[in-house]
Amino acid sequence: MSTQIEINSDVVKYLSSNGYRPDSIIDELVKKTKVLGDAAIMQIAPEQGQFLEIVVKLIKAKNCLEIGRFTGLSTLCIAKGLPPDGTVITIDNSIEFQNLAEKYWHKAENNSLARIASQKLRDFFSNQSEIENIFDLANCMHSQSFSVSARYTIC
Repeated sequence: MSTQIEINSDVVKYLSSNGYRPDSIIDELVKKTKVLGDAAIMQIAPEQGQFLEIVVKLIKAKNCLEIGRFTGLSTLCIAKGLPPDGTVITIDNSIEFQNLAEKYWHKAENNSLARIASQKLRDFFSNQSEIENIFDLANCMHSQSFSVSARYTIC
């Protein structure tokens, strides 16, 4: 007998209605992202973002890496879980949606977003003379990072 929970439409409905605490900034960012059309499918669900925030708090993360920023929802949620001296480094191959992401990060007035790197992952690490940061959490939401669709959170 499996110990896995099957993710079906009933579970998704339950999580959507019970697993999300309303947040005006997140809600506004979700609305702005939806108007992007087909690209909006790349955004995580708000309840996933709040789950990331809880994970960051539970593991007491201080330095986080996010690969694949899109409009910045998961970065924002990770930052909300960090202590005041925490940092999120976010890397994306594209700067197309960076201004939108930064707008909502600033609206959240979250000081944890101290360093933002917008470049290709390979370039980011090859430009580091030595990797100074040890990351407590790495979240990969980038579809091209590993030449396959990738969605990983490593704690």
